[in-house]
Amino acid sequence: MAEQAISQEQLFLPLLHFIADHGGEIGRQEDNLLDALADRLGLTHEERRRETGGGGRNQWRATAEFSREKLIEQHGAIETGSPRGIWRLTDRGWEIVKSPPPEMEERFRAWQEARRNARPEGAPPPPSRPSGRVSARLEDMRQTLAREVTETLRIKRNGELVSCPRDSCT
Repeated sequence: MAEQAISQEQLFLPLLHFIADHGGEIGRQEDNLLDALADRLGLTHEERRRETGGGGRNQWRATAEFSREKLIEQHGAIETGSPRGIWRLTDRGWEIVKSPPPEMEERFRAWQEARRNARPEGAPPPPSRPSGRVSARLEDMRQTLAREVTETLRIKRNGELVSCPRDSCT
């Protein structure tokens, strides 16, 4: 059996960033989402189609699913009570995305380095970061929230819209 393209632990950060890039929630039943994650990681067609040794199960999908389970059980990063097939970040998951534990970062960096040094033929280079869009997305969410709070705090006084001063909106 061929070696795994990426281990469950090495996949933690890319998987969390991938979920974050999709608004903090993905539907697992849509297989194209795992294909998109594989694209982001630069996995080859062969690496995506490998089967596990015993049961003929797809190795890439099994790795992603077991990574999710470990992120739930060991790190509390993905919700347990979400509907079947939905992978949703918890507050802890968002914290990890913003500031990853050193051991997670080290595992991902080790995979990147090994991948650079022994890249399969036809594979693109590994990503430099699990995701480049998370910080921008978080900033967009912060700005949207600020606008919504400002709009919520507006009141109509004498026919004009004015900002509601603190503690006087009651």
